[in-house]
Amino acid sequence: MSTTEPLLGVPSTCAAGLSGLDRAAKTWWQRVMQARHGLDQRLRGDVTVGLISLVLVAIAGLAVNTLVGRYYPPEVLGQFSQIFALYALVAQLAAAGCQYSAVKFVAEAHGDVRREALVVVSGLAVTLVTSTVASMAFWGIRQPLADLMRSEPLAVGLAWITPALFMFTINKVAMAVFNGQRRMRLYAGLQAARPVLLMIALGVAVTARVPGSQLPVIFIVAEGLLLMACAIPLLGPLRTVYRMGNETRELWSHARSHLSFGLRSVLSGVLLQLNTRIDVLMLGLWTTDHVVGLYALAATFSEGLSQLPLLFRRNFNPLLAQLSAGNKTAELQRLIHDGKRYVMLIVGAITILCVALFPAWISLATGRLNEYWSSWPMLAILAVGVAGSAGSVAFRQLLLQAGYPGTYTGVLVACCAVNAAINVLLIPLWGGCGAAVATTLAMLASVLVMRQIIRRTLCVHV
Repeated sequence: MSTTEPLLGVPSTCAAGLSGLDRAAKTWWQRVMQARHGLDQRLRGDVTVGLISLVLVAIAGLAVNTLVGRYYPPEVLGQFSQIFALYALVAQLAAAGCQYSAVKFVAEAHGDVRREALVVVSGLAVTLVTSTVASMAFWGIRQPLADLMRSEPLAVGLAWITPALFMFTINKVAMAVFNGQRRMRLYAGLQAARPVLLMIALGVAVTARVPGSQLPVIFIVAEGLLLMACAIPLLGPLRTVYRMGNETRELWSHARSHLSFGLRSVLSGVLLQLNTRIDVLMLGLWTTDHVVGLYALAATFSEGLSQLPLLFRRNFNPLLAQLSAGNKTAELQRLIHDGKRYVMLIVGAITILCVALFPAWISLATGRLNEYWSSWPMLAILAVGVAGSAGSVAFRQLLLQAGYPGTYTGVLVACCAVNAAINVLLIPLWGGCGAAVATTLAMLASVLVMRQIIRRTLCVHV
C-alpha cells in the first residue's frame, strides 16, 4: 500500500505521518540492536536484568511519592523530600568512599578468593566504624538543620531517619561488593527490593495514620530488612577470613587501602549527591515547603529517569576498572562507543514517553491535577538535562576506576559550584522552574567538562 493512500479511513496526510513514525520507530530499534550487539553477552544480560529491576524501582518509587502526595498535603511531601535529600547526602559521608573502593578492589581481585575475602571484610569493617560516627553526628545536628530550613517538623523526621542512615550505609557498601563481583542479578534484586519495601511500609503507615513528620520511620523498616538480605551473600567472605586464622595485619593493610582510596573519593560521592539534591535543598532555603512539594513530584520522575544511565554505569564500572588496569585502551574505547550510543537511545525514548504521560499520572494517581499541574513544566525542563547527559553519565566514573580519584573529585567540585551558583541566581526569580533550569544547565555543562578532562587525562573519548 502506498504511504499516501487512505489507511483504515485515515486521511492520506495522516497515513503518511503514521507511516513516517513507523519507519522512525523501526530505525530507532535497529540502532538499539546494533549498539546492543557491540556489548558482550554477559553485559547484555546484566543490563537487561537491571532494566527490569529499574522498572520495578521506578514504579515503587513513584508509588511512595504518590501515596505521600495523595494522603498528605504538599507541605508534607516537601518536608519528606528535604529529609531524604539530607539523608542521602550524609550517607555519602558515612560510607567514607568505601562504596567506590569496594567496586574497584573487588573487581581487581577477581579470581583470587583469598584476596577478595580480605577486601570485602576490611571494607565492611571500615564502614561499620564510619557509619556509626556519622549517624551519631547526624542525630546531633538535626535541630540546627531544621532551624536553618525554617521547618520544625524536619527535626522530628531527621530523628526518625537516623537509625536507617546507619543501616543504609552498610547496605550501600555491601551492594558495591556485589557490583564489583559482577553479581548484577543479585544487585538488581536488592536494588529493586528497597523501594518496594518502602512502598509497603508507607502503605502500613498511611493505614495507621502516622503523622507526616514521622513518615521517615519507613526507612528503618526497609533498610533493616535489606540489611538482613545483604548479610546472607556476605557470609562466604566472612567464613573465608575466619578460616584463615590470624590475618590482622593483612586486614589492616586492606583497610588502609580502603580508607586511602575512599577518602580521596568521598568528596566526589558527596558532590554527586549534592549535585542531584542541591535544587531541593536550596528551594527549602528560599521558598516554602509547598513549593518544594510541587518540585519534588517532578523531581521524582526526573530522578527515576536519571537512574537509567546510573544502571548502565554500575554494569560498566567493573569492566572499566579491569580494562584500565590492563591498559587495554582500544577495548575501552570500543566499550565506551557502543555503550554510550545504546544508553542515549534507550534513555531518550523513555524520557519522551515519561514527560508525555506525566499529567495523566498526576490526575490518576493523586487526584489533584490542578494542585500539582505546575510540576509538569519543571519535569519537562529536567528531562532535557537527563536525556542530554545520559550517554556521558554512564561513563562519568571512568577517571575513578582508572585510579584518578583526585582529578575526578576536582571536576565534581567545579560542576557542583556551577550548579549552586545558577540555582542561587534563578530560584529567587522563577522558584521551582528556576531550580529546574539551573539543574539542567549544570548537568549539560558537567558533561562537557568531564569529557574534556577524560580526553586529556586518559586519551579516551567519552
